[in-house]
Amino acid sequence: MEECKLYNNEELIEFFQKSLIEYAKVNLQEDFKEENINKKINIESWFFNKHKKQLEKFNKIVETTNKKLHSLSIFQDVIIHSSHYFEIPIYFSCDDYLELNYSTRTASICDENNHINYELNSNPSPEFTLLMFNHLKRLYQKPIIDDNNFTAFDVLYNSIKDDYIFTSYPFHYSFNLKITTQQPIDFQTFKKLSDAFLFQVMLNCNIPCEYCLNILALLDINTGGYFKKKNLNILTTPPQRIYHNHIIDYYSLALSSNEPFAQYLSYYHVLEYFFDEVFNENLRKEFQNKITHPNFSYKNNNELDKVIDFIKKETRDYKKNGQGNELESLKLVLKKFINRGELQKRLSPEQIEYYLKNKISFSHAPTISFKDTEGFYNHLAQRIYQTRNALVHSKEGNVGRYKPYQDSEELSKEIPLIKLVAEQVIINSSTPL
Repeated sequence: MEECKLYNNEELIEFFQKSLIEYAKVNLQEDFKEENINKKINIESWFFNKHKKQLEKFNKIVETTNKKLHSLSIFQDVIIHSSHYFEIPIYFSCDDYLELNYSTRTASICDENNHINYELNSNPSPEFTLLMFNHLKRLYQKPIIDDNNFTAFDVLYNSIKDDYIFTSYPFHYSFNLKITTQQPIDFQTFKKLSDAFLFQVMLNCNIPCEYCLNILALLDINTGGYFKKKNLNILTTPPQRIYHNHIIDYYSLALSSNEPFAQYLSYYHVLEYFFDEVFNENLRKEFQNKITHPNFSYKNNNELDKVIDFIKKETRDYKKNGQGNELESLKLVLKKFINRGELQKRLSPEQIEYYLKNKISFSHAPTISFKDTEGFYNHLAQRIYQTRNALVHSKEGNVGRYKPYQDSEELSKEIPLIKLVAEQVIINSSTPL
């Protein structure tokens, strides 16, 4: 995992100021005109003069908060902690489930015996918010960060204007669990306390919740956004193909999930749906080729034995688990439905480079070369299959085993690939309307 980079005060303040100016240029043109500013004064000067005191206060708060952030330890890029403090983002699938203090949006409980305080709050600490801005600067230098022209600095501007700097979470809506102790404890103990608190919530309230450790999801970048409205006016043509209804269900399930583990397995089920069909289709083709070959004679026992051995070999796994060899079946599905060029075109250059250079550490899955035609399908099948096995096999000591939360971010990088593969399988297995 890439080491978490924390910027110094000057770097952060410069980043904020440039981004706020870009925000002003895009969103405050009308305000600029309404105040009848002399045309010789540019909008940057107008903005800084208008918010001079607030900006000075903002810069001081950034400096103070950044000093505190640098004194904390950071784990998996999104967990901050010290020997007395621990903070981790939590996701609830629906905020309607929650009944919190209306004014503070907080639920807290104190373990008086062990002197431990638990607080679930919709507003993270200033240090955590500043950590997210560090990630934003590292990932995206441009102020506009998605196709909807969403900018996290909408909130920054409101913070300056309304004087509530770092008291409202500017990115993806989530809750943060904060644990404070009187006695110093280590990170692993904090994590056990955190796990216990989440289980207590789920057990007593009967609501789903999970850790949200994916930076892109927290920043609400290219994830669709849990609460973003979708513009249905982009639909310009009616459906023109009929799809297998069961695999559409799997696809829908994948899209409805916020957990990479569930997403990956749901997309995999789309591919798995065709294993028997494609395996048997290939077996029939191979069998036909053998019995129609010019050298084959049904009167020749040696030739008949070869055919029998072929059938035994190919159906051995079928007898054990009801389907053919899964890896070979997956490879056949990919060769039948996946267009290498189309898949490459749908992936970004950064994603292609990532799959070319990076194996998957928890599944030991290989890299993928899009230039090698035969090797492409073999390596794509191995990468998908080995990752799937690592997800479903949880036996202790298993070399290829997925560890929830710890491997979540790495698994999330595989979602764009298997999603596009599943989409091609759905489309290319369909029939025209």
